[in-house]
Amino acid sequence: MDEELEVVKGYPSDEARGVVRLHQNTLDRLEIDPEDTVLIHGRRPTPAHAHRLDFVDPEGTARMDAFTRQNAAVTLGESISVQRADLPPAQTVVLSPLAEQAQDLDIGSESTNRTIIFEIPNRFTPPIEEEASLESKSEVLDVVRQRIAGRPVAPGDIVPARLDRMGLTTLLLTIEKTDRDGPVRITSETNVNIEAPT
Repeated sequence: MDEELEVVKGYPSDEARGVVRLHQNTLDRLEIDPEDTVLIHGRRPTPAHAHRLDFVDPEGTARMDAFTRQNAAVTLGESISVQRADLPPAQTVVLSPLAEQAQDLDIGSESTNRTIIFEIPNRFTPPIEEEASLESKSEVLDVVRQRIAGRPVAPGDIVPARLDRMGLTTLLLTIEKTDRDGPVRITSETNVNIEAPT
């Protein structure tokens, strides 16, 4: 059953998490449980995790952060529909840093407290002193793999990976290809390769 939902700005706490928030009545009608994977149908289909809206939010809306809107190719005020999706686990996913496409991104002013980077650093010192530094590119890549485990993705999606626990520094990657057609789920068993942009 298709139900049109108006796209509204995501909660700050959901930024870079691949989440779409829906009213409880919408979840019930579409037989979606919180944390289920859903396929968002905008101008471009993209998967996300469904979560419940706060009680003050009106029915008929879908809260999405700028990255999820970008992946669905929609803007604030436009309409989407969602459906529950059982995605296969990916065996292999190839990502690349978003460096060259960065100027085309429309992530608005939602990222004011965060640094966005588009290239994999050789080392990374978190802005929070209590957090350990990443001393090599391989350590940075290990953290990226941990951060994106569990994410539903589709080829062409932008995948933000937080390099520190607070999410103050985010590396933007794009899904180049997977071993399957269509959307997949990245698991802890997925072979995640990060390559230079083609």
